[in-house]
Amino acid sequence: MYIDYNKRIVIIALYLNRYKYKFILFNYLLVYKLNKFIDYYNTKYVNDKCNNKIKVNNYSLDKEQLKAIYTDELITLVVAGAGSGKTSLIVGKINYLIDNCNIKEDEILCLSFTNEAVDNLKNRLKYNIDVMTFHKLALNIIGDKYKINNNYLSYVINEYFLGIAIHSNKTKKKLVNLIDKVNVNKYEYYLNNGYFDYLKYTIKKFIELFIVNGKEIKDFLKIKKYKKLVSVIIDIYYLYSSELDSKYEIDLNLLIGKAADYVDNCSLKYKYIIVDEFQDISKVRMKLLNRVVDNTSSKLLVVGDDYQSIYGFSGSNLECYLNLFKNNYSKVIYLKNNYRCCKEIVDISCKFIMKNKSQIRKDIVSYKSILKPIIVIDDNNLDKLLVCLSNNKRNILILGRNNKDIEKYINLNRIEKITNMYNNKIEYKTVHSAKGLEADCVIIVNLDDSDLGFPNKIKNPDIIDYVYPKEYYEYAEERRLFYVSLTRSKNEVYLLKLNNPSIFFKEIVKDNKKNITYLNL
Repeated sequence: MYIDYNKRIVIIALYLNRYKYKFILFNYLLVYKLNKFIDYYNTKYVNDKCNNKIKVNNYSLDKEQLKAIYTDELITLVVAGAGSGKTSLIVGKINYLIDNCNIKEDEILCLSFTNEAVDNLKNRLKYNIDVMTFHKLALNIIGDKYKINNNYLSYVINEYFLGIAIHSNKTKKKLVNLIDKVNVNKYEYYLNNGYFDYLKYTIKKFIELFIVNGKEIKDFLKIKKYKKLVSVIIDIYYLYSSELDSKYEIDLNLLIGKAADYVDNCSLKYKYIIVDEFQDISKVRMKLLNRVVDNTSSKLLVVGDDYQSIYGFSGSNLECYLNLFKNNYSKVIYLKNNYRCCKEIVDISCKFIMKNKSQIRKDIVSYKSILKPIIVIDDNNLDKLLVCLSNNKRNILILGRNNKDIEKYINLNRIEKITNMYNNKIEYKTVHSAKGLEADCVIIVNLDDSDLGFPNKIKNPDIIDYVYPKEYYEYAEERRLFYVSLTRSKNEVYLLKLNNPSIFFKEIVKDNKKNITYLNL
């Protein structure tokens, strides 16, 4: 039997009660020795259990996955890598809890971040447990207390510019002053010709990140540098939140934070909570998760890869992941095997991501080898490359940094003809939408040294730094995004070379000369 946190406390309490040492030092030494013994016992227990074989969908779990299944601490953080079998681990854990630990289906909650990820998990589970997004959990907690009114923030911002401001000379001048300090009487002209569009975008982005990062009204007052802009943002934020409250309505921006305040009024009966893709957690989601854990006294298993944290623009906060990693109460287990990529791609991608020392160092291994798997080819040979790979029945994933890359690099009619001719699969995705996917080979386009290249060099408005989890390593999130693109491939990665190659392209080529092939078609 695994000695979990609760049993550990009971054992220590019994010993302290039996051996009533007068000296604090003796009590401290007793607790220390008991903890060391329990740790030793648990390690041996888990290692012995790992001799058992567990299969998930005909796939045998490895020792690290089994460790995560048999470990039963209050908080278990599984530090995963790309292609390491995260979903198989989660399915295996759920099966083990129900089959071996007398846990009922309705006592397990599994959370992820997108409907697609939720559907993928449901399709692989044989038990009918609660699998849902954080938004769905929030809706379940709030019930029928509020009516959903989505995209209300955009509506309020437009109303502020079109309705409230238009009838107030003072407000009009204040808004014009934010984009033009000279022609303060040209409000209508600027409004009708789209001059306020970027300002509206900035306000919307600031308020959304303000909410998902768990900021409070008092945090507005800490922003001294942009007083005029902050005063406008405060006006809109109050208008937005107060109008929703007065109508007992809520939109998705506010939903999770509001649900966190209602958790204690709910009757939840979960004993285990599992979070997939934990690297995507935001502060407000973390707040809701902590409230549910506290309310239910449930055990928490979170699985994620800090190398794949790529949604900071929408509020995910890598600090939450790293804080749990550093938490003394967390049991950390590493998944070290990569079942997708060859070891050369694993080494190249890990060396690339670890230029940023704030990422967690992992010893990831693969038992597949491909000589020189990074292949450089001129961008004007993409069509020939697709034909060549298709002729070998390869399924191909073309990855770009932006949605607009498809217009610039991809001829959809030509791709359709090739797939019909060779009966293979060719997909184009942005890297963000490709997370979790894999293909026989990957082609990365738009490796251009430009604002919209890869890395993308467009910076947020300066005021966003007050609500965005700023990282001090240059292009930190873009680097993680490129790591994701490299690790989608089961075999080779093709880099399309442009006349003005990006810094990522140059770095990969410079650092991995022995693993680069130059292909001429």
